[in-house]
Amino acid sequence: MDKFIIPARILLVDDDEDDISLFSDALSQLSTPLTCTVARNGRDGIIKALMPPPYVLIFMDLNMPIMNGYECMKQIKENAHLNHIPIIVLSTSANVYELEKSKLLGASAYFTKPNDFNSWVNILNDVLILGKYVKKDL
Repeated sequence: MDKFIIPARILLVDDDEDDISLFSDALSQLSTPLTCTVARNGRDGIIKALMPPPYVLIFMDLNMPIMNGYECMKQIKENAHLNHIPIIVLSTSANVYELEKSKLLGASAYFTKPNDFNSWVNILNDVLILGKYVKKDL
């Protein structure tokens, strides 16, 4: 698979403080020139995704208040200004139904949130450095 060009700006849509902290700490372990913005629910995620400069990748939780990840993905994929942005789902659930529903709504990949730091680093390395799960030409 072609190497993904490291994004300049990514968006994390998640309401869990511990997961946000682990994600941020794992991200800091990668030597990547990028900025990560956090949105705490789907509605805030859409608002932030529409703000320039554009994001090139969105990491999305599913269970959030105000607007969940499914509703957020649906609106992103229906929006001509946002529908090109790859979405990587990070969920506490390993339920196959949720994985399939996420893929149907346009998610590029689905990961069950890990409990350990090294697994977070590995996921971010696979997506951001190795370019797995995201097409280079997006």
